[in-house]
Amino acid sequence: MSDFYVCYSDEAKDDLRNIFMYIAYNLGSRDNAEGQINRIRDAIKKLNKFPKKNPLVPYEPWSSLGMRRMNVDNYAVLYLVDEDRERVEIVRIPFGAMDLEKFFEENLT
Repeated sequence: MSDFYVCYSDEAKDDLRNIFMYIAYNLGSRDNAEGQINRIRDAIKKLNKFPKKNPLVPYEPWSSLGMRRMNVDNYAVLYLVDEDRERVEIVRIPFGAMDLEKFFEENLT
């Protein structure tokens, strides 16, 4: 079994930037912001070996499309696995405590 290629959508890249900015500037801790981003990225990198280890989201039509959720601290990494192309696409990285069903309706339709 070869490694999967992991890539980020533009929205997921924006989510990472926004997480960093919020922690660094709104909460006033650049070190914590860097640590949080590093923990998220490190967890995402590990998806190259076992991308299906996390559960499918419980929201349709996303569950049927194969959207998975991996929790990293207070954030939910939402991603799709394309087995044919051996690729993992990080779709979004929202705050995990938010109403994710509402997030899906508003941001992924």
